[in-house]
Amino acid sequence: APEGFFAPSLSLDGRWLTYGTIDALQIEPFPRDGRLWSISTTSQQIDAQWLSDREVGFFLHDVGEFFRVQIQPGSDPPFGTVQPWFEDARFSDTPGASHAASHDRGIVYLRGSDVVDAPYLRVVPKWVEIMKREVDRAGG
Repeated sequence: APEGFFAPSLSLDGRWLTYGTIDALQIEPFPRDGRLWSISTTSQQIDAQWLSDREVGFFLHDVGEFFRVQIQPGSDPPFGTVQPWFEDARFSDTPGASHAASHDRGIVYLRGSDVVDAPYLRVVPKWVEIMKREVDRAGG
């Protein structure tokens, strides 16, 4: 990512690069060719993560919610409308340490802070099966 930017993330197919600034989530083709777009400019972005070759999930720090957007190669800009995804009362805003998205879009593991502002219950269907698969995939 260019100087002054943080949390670069390459798409799963290696065609797109996202990275944050203090007030925007940027996307550009990879390898870089000079074209650059801002996916969101409404809030500080935290740790964009690729959910598939064509979908990015990210956290809006000031809003306190996760969002996602579909990538649409060939259009200008190369993405659709940003959609709300979910919110979590226990989110800790340390990039890379607070959440990790699975690549099937369905499961997000949140490692929240020790301080809880609101009680909640998150039910994850087939959690044990999914975690076993992820451990096997990681070689554990």
